[in-house]
Amino acid sequence: QYMITQKINRIKSEPKVFASMETGVDDISIQSYNTATGQYFPDRTVSPKILTPIIGYVIKTTGERLDNAAKLLTDGHWYRLDSSTSGGLTSGTEIDASAPQVTAPDGTKYDRYEIDTTLGSATYGQIIIRENVHPDNPVTYIFTATLNVGTPRRVKVSFQARTNAVVVIPELMFDNSMQSHYNPWEDPQFFSVTPKVVPDTYPATYKWQAFHDSTWADVGQSHYDWAMKVDAATGKLTIDRKVMQDHLIFKCVATVNVNGKNVVIERAGSHTRQLPGFETYIRENGEILADAKSIQRSVNIKTAKGDITDLSELDISWYGNNNAKIASGSPATINIASLGAAMELGLDVVDRGGWCSAELDNGDWLIDNDGKILLIR
Repeated sequence: QYMITQKINRIKSEPKVFASMETGVDDISIQSYNTATGQYFPDRTVSPKILTPIIGYVIKTTGERLDNAAKLLTDGHWYRLDSSTSGGLTSGTEIDASAPQVTAPDGTKYDRYEIDTTLGSATYGQIIIRENVHPDNPVTYIFTATLNVGTPRRVKVSFQARTNAVVVIPELMFDNSMQSHYNPWEDPQFFSVTPKVVPDTYPATYKWQAFHDSTWADVGQSHYDWAMKVDAATGKLTIDRKVMQDHLIFKCVATVNVNGKNVVIERAGSHTRQLPGFETYIRENGEILADAKSIQRSVNIKTAKGDITDLSELDISWYGNNNAKIASGSPATINIASLGAAMELGLDVVDRGGWCSAELDNGDWLIDNDGKILLIR
């Protein structure tokens, strides 16, 4: 009788492979693109995207598990696919060191891609990417390699880089205050305001309007706009404050092109003529000679900053017997007889105010031989 024998073979299952892409703990996965300025955040030329393929495996029959099998990878390749590429993973879409360099905002040049190709490295296949991705063209980066465990096999892992387009709402700004006061004794004659749109990459046009009789109209359409002038080339508004009214109300209207659509932005402002507080004194004392028939008197005007020599902004009136007005201006010649028995001289000084146009009862305004508006106050 013969002994029966049997060959016993151990069965070892093939490893089950799993893969992912590590992007870094602090990395912002999706970029933002400012459509107004053309800027990216983060800018990948400065803050590159770092992708590390994490390929692992587990063998069920033995319980063997390796979460990062980078040291067992060989023949790694990176590919770049976007809307302009075709044909899949080919030599035409493979990433290599010959890719054009990129230039950072400070002018520094960097390699567009850096790849860890060291066999046995714990980060084998890691890629540093210094390129920004346009929101209209997402990019897919694909890594392939051979995993040498069990039966060698090709493994693949991918990552899509995307960017969100951000529309920045334009703001209307000015190089001078839109709410201002004019002190004729201290401030310069001309005051200008130039508008600008921020971000300044938006194309914009400007016009100014003034408010008269409860109506807005473009500056220059009303005869009340004599103190205002607009530079069509720059959009600058200039006010001749020497001849302005007591109060001007105006607004800037900007038409801004935002990604092909016109957006209108308005900001109103005002300019007010206002004298500072002042005190009034009669320069000369009250004593006169017994036979004096007339006297001369003058005014001293003081503000917190000192004496005022320009009296053109003031209406100066002198009063005598029964509060009758007997003279104007400074200096003024006063007839002694006009003071009456009380011999009292009165003085009243008031702000003349801003300028007005001379108009008839029917609303027509008066002009001189040159066609210029006649101003009064």
